[in-house]
Amino acid sequence: MRVTVWLVLWGIAISSLPALAAERLEESKFYLGTTVRAEICYGPGEKPKAEQAMASVWQKFAAIHEHMNAFDPASDVAAVNAADGSSVAVHDDVYALLARSKEYARITGGVFDVTVGPLMALWQAAGRRDALPSAEEILEAKKMVDASRIELLPGGRVRLPPGMKIDLGGDASGFAADEAARVLRQAGFNDFLVDAGGEIYAAGQACAGRPWHVGVKDPVMAHHVAGVVVIRDAAVSTSGSYEKYVTIKGGRWPHIVNPLTGYPERGVVSATVMAPVAADADALSTALCVLGPGPGLRLIDSLGQGYAGMVITEGVDGRFETHATAGYVAFRMDQ
Repeated sequence: MRVTVWLVLWGIAISSLPALAAERLEESKFYLGTTVRAEICYGPGEKPKAEQAMASVWQKFAAIHEHMNAFDPASDVAAVNAADGSSVAVHDDVYALLARSKEYARITGGVFDVTVGPLMALWQAAGRRDALPSAEEILEAKKMVDASRIELLPGGRVRLPPGMKIDLGGDASGFAADEAARVLRQAGFNDFLVDAGGEIYAAGQACAGRPWHVGVKDPVMAHHVAGVVVIRDAAVSTSGSYEKYVTIKGGRWPHIVNPLTGYPERGVVSATVMAPVAADADALSTALCVLGPGPGLRLIDSLGQGYAGMVITEGVDGRFETHATAGYVAFRMDQ
């Protein structure tokens, strides 16, 4: 989701003797409802190889977009949603992401759920009519939200209970960034970056021979950053309530809905997660917006080395506070 992370290619060396700069191949295309940017660092004589690898990256993104676009009647996701309780054969990427999505629902206690669509649609409709949904409407929508009921059957087949629908928009971008990284590594490249609309995976070092620096957008001041993280062979994602929301009776209701309560969560302004892979960072940053700094950051800490998080909250007095895991220090670049 959400373009909430800026890439900042600053000339700041971590060591006093940075590596030699490499040539850079950079391209952008539109997939999964967002702008995707890929950057490959290559050595002398490797430009044709880099161009071929870049073409393979776009083939991978095109395939994932084709299979996972819930709004395309020809997609796997649309076919599963229209099956009315029957099983449907899906491509390997859809099956794999659904398996991971079920695991995300488990480890987050159900606050990240790819079946949350009925609640999202309910709040969007409430915004259009400028009236809060009733408790009865929320209760009815919640009956169709439960990722544990997604059945992953042998032979790459998927079945949903009648009336339930899936939407992989919450982790498809991160998954696609990981798949693109896999393509590039198989092609022999170790220094590259894939930015799938703010779901970023950075490998090795930047083409200038220095570490990758990613600026986390300040939720209040445009064109400012709330912090900068240094990542290598890792991913970073930021989710937040400050860019997408519905307005009802003059009040803002964030687009991220808690599947357990049926209501949007309003205390967290933004949540940033660093993780070994982009799909994890994507899903977990959304979960942190629901869980808040206390249970959310404890969850990130429980996942072990390579995971870190930072949450910005707004208090009743309008002041913003920053909360972070102990592991966040290992990624942070002090400004």
